[in-house]
Amino acid sequence: MEENLNSIYNSSFDDRGNAKIKSEDISLALLRDYLVKVKSELARNVLTTPLEETLSAMGLMAGPKECPRIKNVAAMMFCEHLYKIFPYSQIEIVIFPEGREKNPQNFFEIPIIRGSVTQMINETLTYLRTVLIQESIVKVPDRIEAERHFNYPYEALEEAITNAMYHRDYTIYEPVSITIEPDKIGILSISGSDSSIPVDSVKNATSLEATRYRNRRLGGFLKTLGMTERNGTGIASIQQALENNGSPKATIFTDEERTYFLIELPCHKIFAGQPLRINMNRADNMEHLIADVFNLIKQHPDDTLEQIVERYKARKKGV
Repeated sequence: MEENLNSIYNSSFDDRGNAKIKSEDISLALLRDYLVKVKSELARNVLTTPLEETLSAMGLMAGPKECPRIKNVAAMMFCEHLYKIFPYSQIEIVIFPEGREKNPQNFFEIPIIRGSVTQMINETLTYLRTVLIQESIVKVPDRIEAERHFNYPYEALEEAITNAMYHRDYTIYEPVSITIEPDKIGILSISGSDSSIPVDSVKNATSLEATRYRNRRLGGFLKTLGMTERNGTGIASIQQALENNGSPKATIFTDEERTYFLIELPCHKIFAGQPLRINMNRADNMEHLIADVFNLIKQHPDDTLEQIVERYKARKKGV
């Protein structure tokens, strides 16, 4: 018993078994899609092999054979209703067209984004890329190439949102919140960075190297999918993407107790001072697209995401 308790204490949260997670919570479609993407031999027989056997081979089962438990990270990666296991495991986006301080009464919210961790990250990024990101192309005299700048570089948004879902505390029932204003985007996650990182280092917003990670296994999965880089490089990658775009540096806020982590990405100066433009026609189209894709996934649970996309394209063409 003492050895088992020590094992739990020393393991990261996502690497612990959880009696609340049932086999039916794990989506075979998501699991197979992941195994196909990483070219695992397990993909070949995943649909005919008992689920617990596959999860065990992936190191996603804990406890004795008499009472096996699925690990938290398995649900994070392969459960489409993660919020039912870890309440408020979701992303909420609020838009203030005039700014939160200037007119806090003028705002609107998009539908809550839920799913597995990777589904939430991808859906959020798709939404922001579709309805928010703008590009400025300026021709420069005596130069063949024009100057191209984005109001927000996609790479910075991708890293910031992935980091928020990677490092958040899934035992605290609070969502990841994204606030969009004319001059910045704020991404808030609960709780904050690990106490092994000095507060000054966090506020300096350079490179944050922790000695402990709350969800180390989740980070490994995201890295395998190419959604994040090695540990401690996320903030540096965000700052580099902003610098390459000609944008000001990101700012990070936290407190001594590390109860929250807020990163603000500034809008490029070319777009600063302009009214916030959200392409609602594209936003409405995105809502329909997401609904259609989810319906196709339910109808064809054994398909990879690439096959689902092809089915969607064929349906639009009337094939």
